[in-house]
Amino acid sequence: MAWRSLSSVCLVLLLGCAPTRAGAPASSSAPGRDDSPPAPQAPVTLDPSALIDVARSEREKEQVRAARSRAPRTPATTAGSPASPRRGVREGSPDPATADPVAETRRIILRRLGLATDGDTVAAVVRNAELRRPREANMARLLLRPTGLARIHDVPDGARVADRLRGHLRSRRAQAKRCLAGAYVRSTPVLLPAPVALVVQQALMRGDSLLWRFAIRFEGGDPRPEIVARRGPLDDEARSCLREALALPAGDTVRSGSVQLSVVAFAQRPYFPGGTSGLHASLAYQMAVLGWLDYARGDYEQALVRFGDAFWTYHLAEYRLLQAMAADRSGRAVSASRAYQDYLNHRPEGAEAPWVRARLQALRTPARDAPVGVARARTPSRPPRAR
Repeated sequence: MAWRSLSSVCLVLLLGCAPTRAGAPASSSAPGRDDSPPAPQAPVTLDPSALIDVARSEREKEQVRAARSRAPRTPATTAGSPASPRRGVREGSPDPATADPVAETRRIILRRLGLATDGDTVAAVVRNAELRRPREANMARLLLRPTGLARIHDVPDGARVADRLRGHLRSRRAQAKRCLAGAYVRSTPVLLPAPVALVVQQALMRGDSLLWRFAIRFEGGDPRPEIVARRGPLDDEARSCLREALALPAGDTVRSGSVQLSVVAFAQRPYFPGGTSGLHASLAYQMAVLGWLDYARGDYEQALVRFGDAFWTYHLAEYRLLQAMAADRSGRAVSASRAYQDYLNHRPEGAEAPWVRARLQALRTPARDAPVGVARARTPSRPPRAR
């Protein structure tokens, strides 16, 4: 614990890099009773840290070490083969094992062992593998759940129908979260418009609570519910997106009467109990923003490098998704498929999981019945925004 505190002091005092507001310890921002609109906040700005270059250097060193470990080693000499010269003995010099110790003078050089500098301490903190691994409590999340009692009107066995609709809502939470995040992005300028988890992180950095209260009402045999907004940014496009995302399967509608469910969605702040994990989360976010700027202007190769640095610095699955998108755009189908699959392994119920599964299937399906010389239509590799 003392070493972690010393490292934090070195990072703040020597390099002037304090953790951002998203990395500060805080409790969950559960929805409150106050319905007053939040005060306007200043737009999020990016001031890249000097530690970005340190993280890039440490990642390159790790790649070099990994390449050396995979390199084939020289096979050992066998009986009958010429013996290789001993290590440290120059070719043509007498063998120390057979030479006369009196007639030969050997010179031994001892290198002075230096002490670790402040830069070495900072680099050690940046490459700390334990601090680069996020936990469940270290992630900003958007929670969505039904609340209160259902309003049932003229529905036979209404309690059972309402319970079934709650289960349907839980199964479609990922799509609903994407609709809500899209509404926030359209109402508030952010640096990273996707994925949803990074949108939530930026909202918390701005000081926004990200609280939605709305109701969904199924009636008249219509599989798509009506959306009754009560609080939170919810424009017409978000309402339409929610209607499509929460639509009931065919033949499973409320045939008579109506059932209304109240829904609440709110953000949960990340919690860092100690150490400098918040520093790694902040550095990775800055790298991802720089990579998104390259991605937006079409420089997918540079964006791929930036997103790779972000994922190396902080192993968040959303950075792996951004890396997959950049690899997909640059034409690296194998790398993109591997990165998409890694995201699904860590976020099987993530907000972008349905789109990622469709894109992954398109990459793995070979083009069929296509004339020679005609390329298959490219599926967009950017997550679709809320409709």
